Amino acid sequence: LIGQTEWVKWETPILGPGEPGSWDERGVRGPSVIFHNGLFHMWYHGGNWDGETSIGYAYSEDGLSWEKWENNPVLSVEHSVSSGWSITQIGIPSVIFHEGLFHMWFTCNTYPDYAVGYGTSADGMSWDLYMENPVIQSSGSNWESGGIIAGPVHFIEGMYHMWYTALIANPGCMRGNINHILSEDGFNWSHDGADIPVLAAGPSLWDSYMVGTCSVVNDGTTFEMWYTGYDSLVNRTGYATSENNVGWIKDANNPVLNEGSDWVWDGGDACWPSVIKEDGLYKMWYSGYSVANLPQIGYASSSDSVAAGLRNSIIPHTAQLHPAYPNPFNSEVNIHFELSKRVFVNLSIYSLTGDLVRELQSGYFPPGVHTILWRGKNARGQATDSGIYLCQLKSPQNVQTIKLTYLK
Repeated sequence: LIGQTEWVKWETPILGPGEPGSWDERGVRGPSVIFHNGLFHMWYHGGNWDGETSIGYAYSEDGLSWEKWENNPVLSVEHSVSSGWSITQIGIPSVIFHEGLFHMWFTCNTYPDYAVGYGTSADGMSWDLYMENPVIQSSGSNWESGGIIAGPVHFIEGMYHMWYTALIANPGCMRGNINHILSEDGFNWSHDGADIPVLAAGPSLWDSYMVGTCSVVNDGTTFEMWYTGYDSLVNRTGYATSENNVGWIKDANNPVLNEGSDWVWDGGDACWPSVIKEDGLYKMWYSGYSVANLPQIGYASSSDSVAAGLRNSIIPHTAQLHPAYPNPFNSEVNIHFELSKRVFVNLSIYSLTGDLVRELQSGYFPPGVHTILWRGKNARGQATDSGIYLCQLKSPQNVQTIKLTYLK
């Protein structure tokens, strides 16, 4: 199936900017939508012409006709100041309802980087901020040198899971990737392995600069992700799946949601998706923008059968990284990967902080099983220190990572 023709857009935006002089007069974007107690609830990012950004709330019975809360915004820079936290901007929310409370993770500008804050609410409108914000900051690795943007959160088997955007400091043009992080309580977070991307930008042109601001649906067996891809000019929406939340595979027909034609309200961008699955129907709220319109929020839908077709259209197991042997090792280790067809791959070794240690192979390989030897040396031929390293195999369809333990 051709993914980008299967999402049916609603003909007009479903949420627009506020009146002149209002807190969201400059546009709205970045929706986070959930269905709870018979209503659709949306928290969204808005801004004014003074450069101030805040988070608003709206509700709907059908997901199409929305009513903004009369006392918006629900979260602003002033709220953070009153809790003893100094930030310059706030927005891009991610909200779930769990154990009788609404939980929100949001993005804030803690100059010079972005970080993630946390708060809870009984009604979704009055929020109590965590007193030790921010709860997620850059680890200092190359992958996160520009900071962190909040992503979707799911509570699975006793743990909070977040897929966040890791920004790379890059003057002139934003770059970034998607990473995964875990928490038992919602405010103490740690990586399940290392802080390297689970979904990386490229190699396709449409998402070659950045992937980020995503939405994840989990049916208990398969993780599905809709994510923003950026090519330095336009933001579009792509699709990926994973069986284990580690090896994500991008759809061969990406992007699945494109910008509209010139002068249409989403003629410049179609991105920042929020997707839920209800009664066999996938529902997406997304951000749109054009040169003739301020940022607004739109709606699109896709049937369950279409989504299943998208999953089937993905080329499975084009590249598979197998366990290395011996592991741990003290002199050399054999790294095995298997290809189902001729494909371009990159095999590299990274430190736990995301620094490149050595690129082992980069190029086209024929189908079959391949074995690459690493003798524990960096790109200059110098012996590395004992410790844990990450071996990453990157192909056009996915990125896979295994741990290697080097013992001298």
